[in-house]
Amino acid sequence: MIGLAILFGTALGLLIAGLSAMLVHEMRHPPRRTAGYALAHAMATDPSDLGLDFEQWMLTLGNGIALPVWDVRGLASDEKERITTVLAHGWGHSRIHSLERVKAFLPHCHRVLMYDLRGHGEAKGGSSRLGDREQKDLIELLKASRRMDEPSSSGERFVLAGHSMGAVICLAAAAEHARLNDVETVDIAGVIAYGPYTKFHRSLIGRLKAAGLPARPMTDLALAWHGLTGVRPLSLRDEALRQVNCPVLIVHGGKDVVAPIEHGEHIASIVPGTVFELFLDAGHVDAHVKDVERHAQLIAEFFQRVAVKQ
Repeated sequence: MIGLAILFGTALGLLIAGLSAMLVHEMRHPPRRTAGYALAHAMATDPSDLGLDFEQWMLTLGNGIALPVWDVRGLASDEKERITTVLAHGWGHSRIHSLERVKAFLPHCHRVLMYDLRGHGEAKGGSSRLGDREQKDLIELLKASRRMDEPSSSGERFVLAGHSMGAVICLAAAAEHARLNDVETVDIAGVIAYGPYTKFHRSLIGRLKAAGLPARPMTDLALAWHGLTGVRPLSLRDEALRQVNCPVLIVHGGKDVVAPIEHGEHIASIVPGTVFELFLDAGHVDAHVKDVERHAQLIAEFFQRVAVKQ
C-alpha cells in the first residue's frame, strides 16, 4: 500500500507539474487572432470590412516591441471638443475583436484607435506580459497619437475603453496618469470598462473553469513561476483605484464567470461617481450585443458626461 501511495503521489505530482508548465506557456503565448482567424469565423478582418476610413501605423516601443494600430476616422463633427477613443481588447483576443464594439463609439469621436496588446494579434517582439506595466504602453500610445495628429491634436482628449484585461489596463493607465498629473501631455477624459476584474488570479481561475479545466494548484504554481521571471500579472489595488479622477462606466455581465460581478461593484465603490451597469443575461464578452440599443444609449450618455471637461 505504501508503494502504491508513493506511485500515485508521484504520478499526481508529475501531472500537476506538466499542467502547470503548459499553463505558464499559454498565459504568455495566447492564440494569435489575426485575419485568418477572422475569416474562419466570418468576422471583419479590418475596419474597411465595416466601410470605415482608417490608417494603420505601428507603436514602436523598446526592445523590438511594436504594436499595430488601426486609426479610424470617427463621425463627430464638433471641432471644439476633439475626443479620441482607444479600444483595448482582452487576453487571447486582438484588435479584430475591438471591431465588434466600434460602432457605438463612432458618432461620438473624431478618431477611434484599436491596437494589439503585447503578444497578441499581429504585435511584434516579445510575449504577453498579462497586463504587467502595459498601462505604460497605453499611455505611450496616447502620446504617439497626439504627435501623429498634429496640429489638430491641440485640445484632444481621450476616452479609454477596454474589455477584461484591456479594461484593467485602461483603469491602471488612468490611475497612473492621474498620479503623474501629466495633463499637458495627454488628457484622459474617461474610462469605459467591460468586465473588469480586480484580482488577476481570480479571473484566471474563472477562465479555466469556464473551459472545463482544473485550476488550483496549477494557477498558484504558474503565477509563482511568472513572479520569479519578473512578470507580475496586473491586478487593481484600492490605492491605485483611488487615484482615478475621471468619469468611469463599468459594463458587466450577470453571468460573467471570468470577472465576477463583485469585482466590478468593488471598483465602482472605490472610484467616485462610477456608473455601474449590469446586463443580467450577458457573460464575459457579450454585454454589448445582448441589448444593442441599451448599450448604445449608455455610450451616448457617457460621452455627454465627458463632453464638458470635469
